[in-house]
Amino acid sequence: MYPTLNESHDKVILEKYKQFMDNYSRSDIIVINEEILDKRIIKRVIGLPNETFEIKNSCVYINGELLKEEYLNEDIKTYPDMKVAVPEGHIFVLGDNRENSKDSRHIGVVKIEDVLGKAIYRFNIGEGLFNEL
Repeated sequence: MYPTLNESHDKVILEKYKQFMDNYSRSDIIVINEEILDKRIIKRVIGLPNETFEIKNSCVYINGELLKEEYLNEDIKTYPDMKVAVPEGHIFVLGDNRENSKDSRHIGVVKIEDVLGKAIYRFNIGEGLFNEL
């Protein structure tokens, strides 16, 4: 999730009232219990249930509309070209460091029931900063 989160310095606080919140929004940062990778991962929600997610010419499209991703560095490219229909009860997630991220491009869509929570605050240990995400 670099540059949004620094793995060696940042910790996140999760909102985990799962029984009340299965409705995530695009660009939410979430923690997932990922079985294929056999670990917990932190990613950004990009594609929502019943949407069509597409990567074309290193750009991301949702239902044919270009997605503006202000949280990414300008030089980040998203590959490979692909098109995925996100089924009900699932989401499509990407890491912010697209060139070095194991995300839905590799593991497929994620079941909403596998989401452990939404990251709402970041604490940077090195700088002593506490920020809302």
